[in-house]
Formats: sequence, C-alpha cells, structure tokens
Amino acid sequence: MQTDGVVYPRAQATVPPREAELASHHEDAEALAERFQALADASRLKVLPLLYSRGEMCACELQSVLGVSASNLSFHLQVLRHAGFVKSRRVGKWTVYRLSPGMPNGFLSAVAMRFAIRSGFSSANREEAPACCLCEAGESEES
Repeated sequence: MQTDGVVYPRAQATVPPREAELASHHEDAEALAERFQALADASRLKVLPLLYSRGEMCACELQSVLGVSASNLSFHLQVLRHAGFVKSRRVGKWTVYRLSPGMPNGFLSAVAMRFAIRSGFSSANREEAPACCLCEAGESEES
C-alpha cells in the first residue's frame, strides 16, 4: 500500500527490536505504567485536587472530606505515595499528606478543574471544619 509517497508496511518498522532497544526503555515503561495505574481510581483522583488546592492535609481531614473509611483512605494514599504523587510526614502520632515537589502544575490544575470537590471546608475556615487531630502540636518526621 502506498500513501503520500510512503510504502506501507515500511521495512524498518517491521524489523524486530534489538535487545538494547527493549532493555533501555523497560524500566521507564514499568515506572510510567505504575504511575498511570495509581491514577486509575476515582478515589485517588479526588485526593490530588484536594492536596493541590489546600496544600497539606491530615489523613483525618481527607477522610472527612472524601467520606471514606480510614483503611480505604490509607490504601489509596499508600498507592499514591508509592507512585510518587504524594509525600507524607508525621506530626506526633498523625500523618499529614501533600503533593510531591515537582508535580506538573498543568496536570494538577486540569485534574482539579475536572474533579472539583464542592465542600464548605477550606483551610481559611478551619474553625468551622470537622475537628482535626492537628489541633495538638507535635514533632514532625518526613517520609
């Protein structure tokens, strides 16, 4: 078959890949697939715009806003952390989450616009929000 002067199938496209071609991209492909899998869940996609718009949030704040169980939220946050989307730190006995540095703002703003969570809670009116475990001061550890 010929289209616009190009004969298909092209001979160079049908040659099997060399071992070096596959090996050099295998790890990158696996890492990228893991990141896409982390985004393939509505609950995890809801966490990203919250952290984008509000900065750090305690696990209990996320649980309250999203209306999910602690174990369910813990699982989803672990997947996001493992994929490199979210960082956490310990504050006393609680865990606070934020987006990983270097996250592409264009991607996050698109997700935030698409999955905007309409809730009365905001960091500006913390007194009106459900009681949070961060009311107590504590030592913090980065993870």
